Amino acid sequence: MTMFYGFIRNFNHALEVMANLIIVSILWCICSLGIITILPASNALYKTVEQTIKYQDAYPVKIFFSNFKKHIGKKLIMGVVISLAGVLICAVISCADFMYATAGSNAFFSVFSRIVMVYYISLLSYMIPGLDSGMSIRKQIVAGMYHCVKNLPFSLSMISTVGLGVLLVIMMPVSLLIVPGIIGLSAVYLVGSRI
Repeated sequence: MTMFYGFIRNFNHALEVMANLIIVSILWCICSLGIITILPASNALYKTVEQTIKYQDAYPVKIFFSNFKKHIGKKLIMGVVISLAGVLICAVISCADFMYATAGSNAFFSVFSRIVMVYYISLLSYMIPGLDSGMSIRKQIVAGMYHCVKNLPFSLSMISTVGLGVLLVIMMPVSLLIVPGIIGLSAVYLVGSRI
């Protein structure tokens, strides 16, 4: 009989974790609508998932908004710069694909721009958890670059998680309700312990 109650307890905990991931994902989507607030929203997602999953806190909405408010003023400019860098990299990839398709030019530029995008995503996965450290933007970028190379297997697994999440959202838009939370969960376990 105790085995049955243990199963029920584990099942209830799994449902609670899934519900918290959905709540945090919805909050992240709402707070990231203005693309300039994506960095504070991503940090709040990471910190909320870390606290609700690792430490089993029961109030994800309160934790999310307290972390979001803490970083909205400080990291807004950094978020704008990082968002513009991502848009620029996507524009370069589009131009490279257009040049390759129309002019039949060398594929090196197209491949190189994709490698830069992969490194950009990996760099972000190490910078977002470190926003609480109080380092300057330049030091955070350098530390993120160092950790990307130092922890290459974990960086690649994080990139794969983000890529699969984006693919899932493209295929099924309703999965946007859970994918950010799952990416945050994987960041807690893959990246958070390596910083």
